[in-house]
Amino acid sequence: MPRSPLPGSPPLRTTLVAIAFNTLIFSDTFASRAMARLEETDPGTGRTRSEAQARVLLAARHSFEHADPRSIEALCDDPEPRVRQLALQWSSNMYENLGDLPEACARAERSWAIADDRDGPWTRALAGAQLAGLTIQTGAIDDALRYAVEALPVMEALGASEDVAQLKAVVALAAMEDGRYADARRVFEEIEQEDSGTGVFGAAIVLLCGRPELDLATGRVEEGLRAYRDAVRVLQSRPVPGLSDTLDFEPWVFYPQSAAVCAHVHHRQRELVHDMRDDLRTQLPAILGGEGGRFLDYPAVGSVLVALAVWELSGEPEPTAAERAVRLLVVADRFGYNRQLPSLGWTPAAALADEVLPRGVDRIRTEVGARTAPELREEALRLVMELPSGG
Repeated sequence: MPRSPLPGSPPLRTTLVAIAFNTLIFSDTFASRAMARLEETDPGTGRTRSEAQARVLLAARHSFEHADPRSIEALCDDPEPRVRQLALQWSSNMYENLGDLPEACARAERSWAIADDRDGPWTRALAGAQLAGLTIQTGAIDDALRYAVEALPVMEALGASEDVAQLKAVVALAAMEDGRYADARRVFEEIEQEDSGTGVFGAAIVLLCGRPELDLATGRVEEGLRAYRDAVRVLQSRPVPGLSDTLDFEPWVFYPQSAAVCAHVHHRQRELVHDMRDDLRTQLPAILGGEGGRFLDYPAVGSVLVALAVWELSGEPEPTAAERAVRLLVVADRFGYNRQLPSLGWTPAAALADEVLPRGVDRIRTEVGARTAPELREEALRLVMELPSGG
């Protein structure tokens, strides 16, 4: 006979939610004593913030652990506005991790639209920051800038330095897109002054990757490529307590590493990052194969697939290798890979593919059809395993 939920006082519920959420952030797992205790506690109806957070967090745990959105989806139309808004945010996160960026953006937009100030201005600001991050991943810089500019003042007032750095990165990248390089440089300087880039997330990645991109955009190619190589070395030597030992891979390293490989390929200096390419090729099979049992971050892995694809395409591949590389590129696109950094943009990668295998991208997209990222995971593993281990 199942046990009845234990009564939970508002302070207890609030404390358990905070501990469980922080544990999730810093260990990438829902398995914690606080989460177990929360499951034994009556989450309430969702009328208060802590009740809504408890209900949504418990549903999110089930959805993420089983890669099945139904539990969190059931709350996206909940009659309680707080529950509905939070569920939409978590649902967006899940679809993003599953590589479905259009659906992730749609959920985030719904969450942002119903966010209000009943619990303070940060609810809408957090939703806007999430939208800024999602839209810039898709390359929609104008939309990302709009959301970032709205969210920035509130996040600055909260002292949320990591979020502020990432929002300012959107502002800097938008300035670069418009050719306003002095403005972009000024924003990077602001980020450095405010955060110093000493962490791994937020300012560190923004500065370590953003500045090389600015150098490349302004014609300082040698300096930009060198800065990218240095950035990867810095991030590789900077473990994250609680994450480096529990994650199967380190997306905060793999993403810049993938961008560095692409940057060198696009500027015809691929020989300088041969070891980076080989490292990505060596580590990716274990990640795609699911060793360790953790869910796959499809956008992060997709970025690695792009790097491996453009590397192959730039090496004068024979027809079979060219076909494989273009297929890798199409799978990366279906993985919803993060194209925030210009070096990881779709346009230069697709142009290279069309040069090597004319009309190959469109043909293979048709062959792939409507298959989702999880449905393409085994194919991605097969394609990577077929790549030479020493490119």
